[in-house]
Amino acid sequence: KNQVLNLGRQAPEVSMSEVGEAVLSIVKKSAPLKELEAQPGSPSRRAPDMSLTDRLVGFSAQTTLAQGIQKTYDWYQTHYFSKGL
Repeated sequence: KNQVLNLGRQAPEVSMSEVGEAVLSIVKKSAPLKELEAQPGSPSRRAPDMSLTDRLVGFSAQTTLAQGIQKTYDWYQTHYFSKGL
């Protein structure tokens, strides 16, 4: 049967402010971060339950948040920005 599997890292839980700060650090930019009120339907926590994914496929995140942002930034630098898009 069809099941939804979460992909991510269950811990440590990371706030959106921490994600924003990590992105700014990696791209070597400075910008004010403004925390907004949560919108209806927005999750109150961003820490996926990985138990089903782990049980079915043995997935366990090996990449830290900073590593993932850096890899994504590098990919865009190589495949998108360098082509003048």
